[in-house]
Amino acid sequence: MTDAQQPETIATRQVYQGRLVNIRLDTVRLADGEEFEREVVEHSRSVVIVPVTNRDTVLLVRQWRQAIGESLLEAPAGRIEPGESPADAAQRELREETGFSAEELRPLGGFWTAPGLFTEYMYAFKGVGLTSAPLSQDPGEGVSVEEVALDRLPDLIKSGAIRDARTVASALIVLSARTDG
Repeated sequence: MTDAQQPETIATRQVYQGRLVNIRLDTVRLADGEEFEREVVEHSRSVVIVPVTNRDTVLLVRQWRQAIGESLLEAPAGRIEPGESPADAAQRELREETGFSAEELRPLGGFWTAPGLFTEYMYAFKGVGLTSAPLSQDPGEGVSVEEVALDRLPDLIKSGAIRDARTVASALIVLSARTDG
């Protein structure tokens, strides 16, 4: 699609402003003149960390997710606070959710979490050289830490024990790097 063919945003209206997200309604015009509305959820950039221990295990967190009414097994993750770098946010989230810090955070790239609806971009990291360094969890977070063998991740993904996209994506990146030599 060329720039001339890309839809043009002709109006934007804020319909909700919350603590974690804002929602806007964009009116968009196509190259042929047709107009339509798109709902957009504005969310800050965020991070996900795959913390790998020296025993070739991974620290995952189990956390209640109100939107789906279930607890999920996930890689530690969270939003980047204003003025914070992605690496600083990753270190803080790792400490808050697992009680460990990483001697080294290796960037794994990044991805849009749900680009059809959300503006959230997530930076992925592999954390190595883990040492105990707990921070208080965010209020209401209530996460518990589970240590699983790195080699079990594909089976946990296939079986549905791990079902959130950011954990699946970042775990697969870590696993593929092991097979790339």
